[in-house]
Amino acid sequence: MKKFLILVFTVVITLSISTTAFAIDVFYQNEKVEMDVQPKVINGSTLVPIRAINTALKGETKWNQAKQQVEIVKGGHKIILEIGKNSALVDAKVVNLIAPAQVISNRTYVPLRFISEYLGHDVIWDSATQRILIDTDIAIIDKQANVSTQFDTIIDINSIDFGKIYEVNGTGKYSDYKKLIGYPYENHYSIYYTGNSSSYSVTYEDLKPKDLKEKISWIYDGETYTHTRSQLYSFFSDITSLERLLGQNDGIINQNWLAKTFGETYRDWLTQGMYSQEATRIVDRYLEVKEGINILDRDPFNDIDLENIEHNEWISLKEFHMNSEGIDFSAHAKRVGDQTVLIMAFLKTSTLTGTVEKVIYEVPDMPIDYLDNEKDVENTFNGIRFKIYNGDTYINREDLKNKGIL
Repeated sequence: MKKFLILVFTVVITLSISTTAFAIDVFYQNEKVEMDVQPKVINGSTLVPIRAINTALKGETKWNQAKQQVEIVKGGHKIILEIGKNSALVDAKVVNLIAPAQVISNRTYVPLRFISEYLGHDVIWDSATQRILIDTDIAIIDKQANVSTQFDTIIDINSIDFGKIYEVNGTGKYSDYKKLIGYPYENHYSIYYTGNSSSYSVTYEDLKPKDLKEKISWIYDGETYTHTRSQLYSFFSDITSLERLLGQNDGIINQNWLAKTFGETYRDWLTQGMYSQEATRIVDRYLEVKEGINILDRDPFNDIDLENIEHNEWISLKEFHMNSEGIDFSAHAKRVGDQTVLIMAFLKTSTLTGTVEKVIYEVPDMPIDYLDNEKDVENTFNGIRFKIYNGDTYINREDLKNKGIL
C-alpha cells in the first residue's frame, strides 16, 4: 500500500530540515569516530555510512540483496532496515524511522542514533555543536573542545506512551482536523491531522510564536549587521547565502558558529524544526498504534560488502526524492492556450519555500493519476520509462541520466 504524507505548516516561513551540509562529529566512549565521508542529516536524523557504525559499535552486519535490507546484530539485538523504508524491524517489532536507510553516492547510509539506542547505547544529540555522543561523558568532550552551549534534544519517539494520546475534533480554522492530546511539549505547539495511516495531512501551530519581522543585530569580524528574524531563519536554512554575505567559504560558518553568534535566535529556529519533525513523527506513530498496524517482513540474509552495492537499473520514486536534493516529480500548472492544465514534470524546488524554481523536464503524456495505478505496469512517457511494481513506482535510471535529470 502506498503511503502519502502532506505537510502543512502554520508558520510564515517553510523550514528546510531535509539535508544539511554541516560537519558532524561522532564520539564513542569519549573518542572521536573517524569517517572518510561526512554524515548526512535528513529530516532531523543523522545517517552515517554502514562501515562507520560497524567500526564504532562493533556490530555484525548482513545484507539481503533481493529485499534491499540491512541486518545489524549485536548483544542479542537484531535490527532490520530496508533501503528507503520508513520503518524498521527491531527484535521482531515494527518501529518507525524519521529517515530510512538509503544509498547515497554508492554508499549505504543508516540512521546512527536509532541503531545505537536500539543496540543498548546511550546517545546524546548536541545540536548546538553538531555532535553525536555515544556512551560519552559530555563534560569531558566539552572541556576538550571548550564548548558550553547545548540546545534541547529531539524527543525520543520511543519514550512516548501512545496509549495515553487521544484525539478531539479541531475547532475554528482547524475544524476539518483532529487535534492530538497528551504528547510531550503540547503546551508549546499543537498538532492537527486529517486522514489515516496510508494518507494523511499534518499541521502544527506554534503556541509561542516569534515576530518574524523583528530586527536583530549581530557582529562578525568587528562589523555589525542587522536582519529581520525571517532573514536570519533563511540564512540558517541555507548557509551558503550567509557565506556569500560574509565572503567566507572555509567552513568557519558551521552549527557551533551559528549557536555562538546568534544564540537564542538560532535556538528558536532549531525549535521550530523540532516541532515540524515531531508533529509528523507523532502523527505517524499515533495512527499506526490506533489502527493496529504491525507488519513483519523476514527473509534470509547473506554476508555482502555493503559499500559496493551496485545501483539497480530502476530507481524507486521514493529513492529519487531522497537522493536528488531539491528535485521533485509531481504535477505543475501550465498555461496551454486559454486553459491552465496540470502536467507531470521533474521540478527544481526551493529548499526554503518549497516553491518551484524551474521545470527540469516535462512528461506531458503521463496521466495525472498514473502513479495511483494499483496494477503492475510499465510505460514510456516522453522518453522516460516508468514502472509500477508491487504498489511502488520506479523510473529507469539510464533514462534519467540521458535526460540530464540525474
